[in-house]
Amino acid sequence: MTGNEVYERFVRLASAGIQTDESRWDEPYIVNLVDTCRASAIQAIYQKTRIIHPNWVQEIDLEYSDDLQEDPCFQRFECPMFLSLDGSVQGLMFAGSQNNNCTIPIVRTRAELGIYQNNRVTTNKMMGLYVYPYLDIYQKGIMIEQVRVGGVFQYVFQLPTYNKMVDEYPVTTDVLNLMEDLWVNKLKVIMATPLDIVPDTKETPATLPKQ
Repeated sequence: MTGNEVYERFVRLASAGIQTDESRWDEPYIVNLVDTCRASAIQAIYQKTRIIHPNWVQEIDLEYSDDLQEDPCFQRFECPMFLSLDGSVQGLMFAGSQNNNCTIPIVRTRAELGIYQNNRVTTNKMMGLYVYPYLDIYQKGIMIEQVRVGGVFQYVFQLPTYNKMVDEYPVTTDVLNLMEDLWVNKLKVIMATPLDIVPDTKETPATLPKQ
């Protein structure tokens, strides 16, 4: 099922109970709601099964940009947000080269990075630090122009390479079914909320009421 098919499916669910021309129901707002329901559904299912289904996973290539560089010790890449699956497991599953012949270990805090850099075995090995919205690659003497990352992203429709008209939306049947339940609950909350305090489309879905 493509992203557009998923979008239209949830628009139909919304239109069944909504008769309004309010701007809150424009496309950017709807796709953010859809991504928010997907994130919540995946978190719920992962916490029960402790399994990351391959259909949830996407890959994108991060491109080097001179404008992002600020320290000669690392190369910085702008990176989309990964979904936090629970309190300790992040959606970032791997980083490396396009042909997968090189993988880059990823840490998520500077404290972890310091441990690797101070270890005589790993001190000279390539290492990545992911702190949204950046992935910093530490490796002296090597110019890296592109990094491939993969995992479970927080906002699918916002990915720079995602084309909702042709690309599959990364869900499984159980996720999609749970998304529909979450969607109905969110609609009830939103429609009971006065328009002037409903988050506008520029705000992240994380500000929306949770069920």
